[in-house]
Formats: sequence, C-alpha cells, structure tokens
Amino acid sequence: MTTVTIEQLRELFPIRSLPERVLRYLIGLAEVVEFPTGHTLFQEGDKGSDGFYLLSGRLRLDSSVGKSSELEGGAVGAHFPLSKGGVHKASAVSLTPIVVLRFPQNLLESVDALKLHDEELGGGGIGLQEGGTESSIYMQFYETMKAGKLELPSLPDLALRIVQAMKDPNITSQDIARIIQLDPSLTARIIGVVNSPVYAGVGRIDDCPAAVTRLGHMATRNLAVSFILKNLFRSDSKLLRSRMIQLWKHSSRVSAICHVLAKFTPGLDPDQAMLRGLIHDIGVIPLLSAAQKYPKLMANPDKLDLIVSKLNGEVGAMLLRNWVFTSDFVDTAMHAEDWMRDASSGPDYTDLVIVAQLHAYVGTPRMAELPRMDLVPAFHKMALGRLTPEHSIAVLDKAKQEIRAIEQLLQAG
Repeated sequence: MTTVTIEQLRELFPIRSLPERVLRYLIGLAEVVEFPTGHTLFQEGDKGSDGFYLLSGRLRLDSSVGKSSELEGGAVGAHFPLSKGGVHKASAVSLTPIVVLRFPQNLLESVDALKLHDEELGGGGIGLQEGGTESSIYMQFYETMKAGKLELPSLPDLALRIVQAMKDPNITSQDIARIIQLDPSLTARIIGVVNSPVYAGVGRIDDCPAAVTRLGHMATRNLAVSFILKNLFRSDSKLLRSRMIQLWKHSSRVSAICHVLAKFTPGLDPDQAMLRGLIHDIGVIPLLSAAQKYPKLMANPDKLDLIVSKLNGEVGAMLLRNWVFTSDFVDTAMHAEDWMRDASSGPDYTDLVIVAQLHAYVGTPRMAELPRMDLVPAFHKMALGRLTPEHSIAVLDKAKQEIRAIEQLLQAG
C-alpha cells in the first residue's frame, strides 16, 4: 500500500467529517508507512511532530502507570489516532509488521479543533440556551417574521431606484447618471472612483455620464449601492456607534479582498464580488438595533457577540429577501461563515466571501477561532487554492496597495 483512499479516510475520526473536497486534498498530505515487527513507533514522554493511524497489523500501547493494550488495524479503536502529536502518553511497539498513516501533528490538531464530530453526534442547530437572553431575541425576530412585522431597515430609496432601473436591458449611461445625480454626494463619489488608481483610465473624467460609461453599468450599480449602504452602518447609541464603525471597516476590508481575489478566479466579477463582501454581515445592523431594547445585553459585550454570531446569517438573509435581492446574495448572507460549505462544483461568490474573511482575519486574535485555510472547501475552489495558504497570503500581500485603495474608497465620505 503506497497511498490512502477516500474510503479509508471516511472511517477515521475526526477527519471523516470533513467535506470530500478537503479529504481529497488530505490524501496529498498523508504518508503511508510500513514498519517491521518490534519497531517502536513512538516512546512515552517524547514530543512528537506527527499523528498516526493504524491501518493494518497489530501493536501494543504501554504506559508507565501500568496500563497496556493491544490494537489491530481495522478494529474500531484503529479509527481514532494513535497519537495526535505533542507529548506521547504511551509507547507504541509493533507486534507484527504494521502499516500506519502519518499526518502532520498540527493538521490533526486543527481538524479536531473544528469539533465536526460533535455535529455528527447531534450537536448542530442554533445552540441557544432555552429561556436565555439570546433565545428571547431570536424568538422575537422569528415570531415577528412569521407575523410579517419584522423590523428591518428599508433599502434606501435611491439604491432601490438604481437596482430597479438596471433591470431595463435598454438603459443608457445617461439614464443611470440621471438617477445618481439626484444625490450630489453620490455623484461626487462615483466621479472620484472613476479617477482613482483602482479604476482610472486614460484622461480625467469630470461628469457622471462619462464616469458611468467608463465604469460600466453593472460596476456603477454595485459601487453606487455600496456607497449608499454605508449610511445604514450608523447608530445614535454611543455604545453601538463604535461597533458599527468596526463592522463597516471589516466589511470594507472583506469587500476589497473579494475584489482582488475575483481577479484570480475565472467566472467571478471583481465589482460583483466587492458588493458581496459589503453585504455579508448586513444582518448585524438590525441585531445591534434590537440589542438596545435589552440593557443587560448592552452591558455584556460577550453575550451580544454570541447573539450576533448565532443570528447574523438568518437575519441577513431575511433583510436581503426583504430588499428583493437575488437568491445568490441571500445565500452569501446566510452562509458567509459556514466554513465547511461546499454547495457547488465550481467557485461562487459565497465561496469568495468565505475565503476573503479568512484572509481578512490573518494576524488578528480571531484567527485562533477559525479553521485552517486549507481545511475549508471554498479555498480549494478558488484559483488561489492551487497554491498553499502561505502562497495565497503572499499574493494578497503583493496586492495590498490595491486592497488599501479600495478600502479607502469605501470608507471615504
């Protein structure tokens, strides 16, 4: 045996719970090794850098506390790692020739941290404590939604007019410009964008119709809607104002990374990608507004963060449906942090947002809570997935000036 199969990986805990796309990737990281009778695979007290599974043969595990057991390949116990690395708690000696599967230690630790096996045992669901504050707010939204009275912010009228106008296949740049020019500040921003390093062509443009023509109709729509939506990321509450600012900064960064990543992935449009990045956390806005009704919640940032993380996707999807956004936008809001999502054979915009978020958190404390990039199916669907996570980070590092320029465009004004 020189390699391991998908079928064999599907028997092993905890990696069996990973999506097939990731399992196929793991085949390339796995090493199948044969050892003779009497071989010491690892010694108690030693610090290992590898994790092992017993595929065939028989071995004995001995510990200094007097415990000893035998394990044979194919048995139920062999479906679990002999060691995940770190300091070994027992010694493993082969009683017959054995075949083991070896993985890097940090890989098995990362898979185990995902706790996917808990979901197999019935863990899923919203995970809110019955009768708790989180559950109360969730049920308030749910019951209000069922009654058709969900309090969600309206899509600003100008954004709605732009989106509706773009449904006309015969619309001209002059038609679009006339709508944009109803808001002088939006007009100035669109002209500013077309002359920025991100979009600038030959010669300066000083009027809106020409700006629309250079940008293209769809890019103009996406940019205009993005600029208008910024006005929703505000709060009269001093306690929530800083959260709204941080939310917009995060959304802007994810949006900028989406724009750059889309250039490396055929079939994805950078300007469409940018708008997806901006709306992926849109559900946080009504959640923060609702939180003001709960003083105890406002005084407990950790509990507020828990509610946001549990309900953001559902509320964001509600909001975008209310705004009559297409189903693919709704999907992005619902599944932007569904790290194991693998809904299509090729990359889509939700995959793009998932990968952009992981990149956006590189170097931040949040990284410790997130999966390794190469364990996420979406990463392997992006063009950058042909590279290692380190290489993809390096690619984005080279594009950092462009990312920063897009962030500044979105955060200006």
